[in-house]
Amino acid sequence: MAASAPTSSPRSRNLIIYGILTTLLVGLAFMAKAAAVIVAQRLLYPLPLVGGLVRSLEVLDLLNILIFAIVGMGLGLLTRFLPPDSRYHISYGLLVVLMPLLFLSGSLLHYQLWVNGVSTANDLTYATAKTLTNEWLQSTLGDTGFWGYYRFTAQYTVLPLEPDQVRQATLGADRVGSLVGGLVGWDQARVIGWLSFNTWILRLFYFAIACFSGITHFQDGIIQMHLTQDRQQQKRQQQQDKRQFSSGKGLPSSPSQGQDKTLDRQRREYDRQQRLEQAQADAERDRQERNRQAHDRHSQAQLEQERREAQQRQQEKRQQEKRQQEKRQKD
Repeated sequence: MAASAPTSSPRSRNLIIYGILTTLLVGLAFMAKAAAVIVAQRLLYPLPLVGGLVRSLEVLDLLNILIFAIVGMGLGLLTRFLPPDSRYHISYGLLVVLMPLLFLSGSLLHYQLWVNGVSTANDLTYATAKTLTNEWLQSTLGDTGFWGYYRFTAQYTVLPLEPDQVRQATLGADRVGSLVGGLVGWDQARVIGWLSFNTWILRLFYFAIACFSGITHFQDGIIQMHLTQDRQQQKRQQQQDKRQFSSGKGLPSSPSQGQDKTLDRQRREYDRQQRLEQAQADAERDRQERNRQAHDRHSQAQLEQERREAQQRQQEKRQQEKRQQEKRQKD
């Protein structure tokens, strides 16, 4: 029991650090999404024409690309604190769970702000306003709650705050459907269904590129984590070799036979590594010098070829002029 304590303590400490840092990372991601939604709700969406276009195209979801990239990179770097036998399963699983939650968190906050807006506009409590919005969504699409709101925003860009505005929003969409249907020869329901389908395709596209960004940056984070660990291990090994080598110099002049053999072996190994690194550096310099000389020779040969071709063209031109002059003299 006493022998297992030193090994379990660092592992538990690493898990605690992983939990704290992951919580901070995810919390900051959700806070960034919430701040973007609130800013867009107060400053961007009320703008005429531009606000409706941004809301209909759901441009705010493009922010997920950056947020997913930061979360993916962070989770990849934090895998160093997880046990080696399960670090990738835990990190990948957490990333897969977080991606849809982060993606839908913006729409969920939009839904809460909408219910709060209905509560304020009609002087109702939050519970009463939520019941009223559920009735609107049920009568319009047949669904309630967040899912009903998510379907509603796929068809209607105007979010009603009062009961009379529900009919205005639906009538506005119906007029757009009738106008577009008259141009393409479709009925109103088919046009509205097609517009809703395009919105869902756009949402899937945004989600796909955001997930791609998160996964690729997660893999980059794992690579950077391994490179950092390798550099740290190599640095520790070099420091250990230097300490061993320096301690060998400072030993008494009459060490035991076993210690003398060990130190000699360590010195030979250290010298061998130094010679190998120097040989590799010399070989690299020689290779670069050969490449430079070959490039210079190729450039000189190319210049010489161009010079000969220019002389040949000039000589042919003089001969052609001479023949033309002789022909004019004969005439």
